[in-house]
Amino acid sequence: MPDPSTTIFGVQGWRVLSGLDGHGLLGFQLQLKKHIFDHKPSHFFMLHKIIRTKLSPLWLLLFFFAYFLFWWSYKLGSLPGLHGDEAWSGLKAYRFDGNGITQITGMNNYTGVLEALSSLCTFKILGMGVVQLRSVGIILNLIGLMVLSWQIKKIINSSASVVLLMIIAQSVMYLFLPRVAWEVNTYNLILSAVTFMLFEKIRRRESDSHFLKVIFFLLLNIIGSYNHIVFSCISISALLGIVVWSLYNHSLFYAKLIYLLSINALNIVAVFLSMRYFNQALFHHLIILSITLITILLMEVKVYQIITKIAIPPSLKICISYWVIKLFLAISAAWFLYVHGLAFFNVISGYKILLIGYSYTCPEWAKWIMLIFAAFYCAYLLMFIWLDVRSRNNSLLAIYIICYCGLLTFYTTGTAFRYYLGLYLITACYLAYKISIDLKKQTLFLGMLTVAIICVNLLQIEIFCTKNRMVKAIWFKWSANQIATSAHFLPKEPLLNYLVSHNVTKVKCSVNDDYFINGPLLFYEFAKPRSAGFGNHSISISFDKKNGTGFIIKPNN
Repeated sequence: MPDPSTTIFGVQGWRVLSGLDGHGLLGFQLQLKKHIFDHKPSHFFMLHKIIRTKLSPLWLLLFFFAYFLFWWSYKLGSLPGLHGDEAWSGLKAYRFDGNGITQITGMNNYTGVLEALSSLCTFKILGMGVVQLRSVGIILNLIGLMVLSWQIKKIINSSASVVLLMIIAQSVMYLFLPRVAWEVNTYNLILSAVTFMLFEKIRRRESDSHFLKVIFFLLLNIIGSYNHIVFSCISISALLGIVVWSLYNHSLFYAKLIYLLSINALNIVAVFLSMRYFNQALFHHLIILSITLITILLMEVKVYQIITKIAIPPSLKICISYWVIKLFLAISAAWFLYVHGLAFFNVISGYKILLIGYSYTCPEWAKWIMLIFAAFYCAYLLMFIWLDVRSRNNSLLAIYIICYCGLLTFYTTGTAFRYYLGLYLITACYLAYKISIDLKKQTLFLGMLTVAIICVNLLQIEIFCTKNRMVKAIWFKWSANQIATSAHFLPKEPLLNYLVSHNVTKVKCSVNDDYFINGPLLFYEFAKPRSAGFGNHSISISFDKKNGTGFIIKPNN
C-alpha cells in the first residue's frame, strides 16, 4: 500500500504530480511526448498534443481569461434583465449611502451584506447603475479564476489547468451567474480559490509564515460563511471527508488537518448562531465584535499550534469495518441524487439555465449536444469516483466529493442553480486532474468538451447579437420539487421606455410580481431619476406568456 503522505491528490500525491521530485507525472509527460513523436498520431481530436506543448498553456490560459472577461462583461447592463434580488442589494446600498449601515444580515439570517457594501463602494466611485452593480462580481470572479487555475497548474500541471478552464468555459452556469449581482455569485469563486490555496500551503507547511496562513484561512471561512452559509459546506465537508477517509484507511495521518478544520467548524457554527439569534445585538457592538473576533482567532491558532505538537501514540488505531464506510458513502450519494440529482444534471447540461436567464429556448440539435455532454460528464465523474473509492488509499478526493453531496442536502433541499456553484467547481477540478493524467486516452471526453464549448458559444452569440429578440415568461419543471421561470430575468428596457414615453407615475402589479417588477423599476428610478409627470398616470403590469417583450401593460382608467 502506498504511503498516505503521497495520496491527498490521488496516485502519487501533490509533490509527485507537480513534478517536484523529478519523477511521477513529469516522467510520464516525457514518456508521452516520446510516444507521440515516435508513433503515428490519432486523427480524433489531437488536443492532448496542443495542451502538452511548452508554450501553449500560457497562451491558452490568457485566451480563456479574455474569453471569460468578454462573456461576463458584454452587454452587462441589459442582459440578463435586472433581477429583484439584485435590485434589493442595489437599493440597500443606496440607503446605506444616505442613512449609514443599518444591518449586518441580508435578506435572511444566513446571508450577510457584503454584496450591498461592495455595491456601495462602486456607486460612490462610478455612480449608480446596473453595470456598476454587477461589475464587482466580474472582477472578483476573474481574479478567483486566475488564482484557482494558477494553483492547479502549480500543484498538478498546466494540462489540468487548461482542462479545468475548458470545463468551466462550456458551463452555462459559470458564464451566466457572474453577470448577476447575488452574494453567492460574487464571492464564492474567489473565496474558494484563496482558501484552497491557503489550505494547501498549510498542509505542506510552506515558508515560516504558517501562523498567518492559519489565521487567514480561518478568517476567510468566517467571511465566506457570513456572506452565504452555503459556502461553509466546502470546509465542513472537507472535515467530514478527511474523517471518513481516516476511518476507511485506519489511519491518523491527517490528524493535524482534522484539528484545523474542527476549529474552523466551530467558528462556522458560531457565525450561523450569531446571525440567526443575535444579529441586532452584534450590530450595535461592531467594535467589540471585531476585537473579540481577532482575539479568538489568535487564541485558536495558538491552540492549534499546541495540539499539532502533541505526538499521536503509535498504538492508537482506528478500527471500523470497510462496509460501514461504504454504506455511509452509498447513502450520502443516493440521498443527494434523490434531492438534487436532476437539478445538478440540468446545471451541467445548461440549456435550462439559458431558458431561465435569457428566455431562450435551445434548438433541438443544441439541446442534444448539451445533454450528451452532461451524460459524459456524469459518467466520467462516477467512474473516477468509483475507482478511487475502491482503491481506498487514493480515495480522499472521491470521498470528499461524496461527503459534500451528502452534506449539501442538509444545507438545503432547495434546488436553485446558484447553490451548485461550489459542487460544480469541485467536480470540475477533480475531472481536470483525472483527465490530465493521460490526455491521450481521454480524447473522447476532450472532443465532446470541445463540441460543447462551440455549441454554447454559438447559442450565446445568437442570444447577445439578435436585435429585438422576442421573449416571454415561461414556467417549467427544473427539479422534482421546484418550478423555475424566466419571468424574473426578463429585460426591463421595454418597461422603462413605456414609462418615459407615456409619463407613467404609478405602477401596479400583483403581490407575487411586485418584488420582481417594481423593485428593479425603483432601482432604475434612483439610478437615473426622471422628472415627474403631470396628473396621475397609472398602469398595471403582469408577465406575458406569449412572445413579445414578456410583459402585459394595461393603462388604469
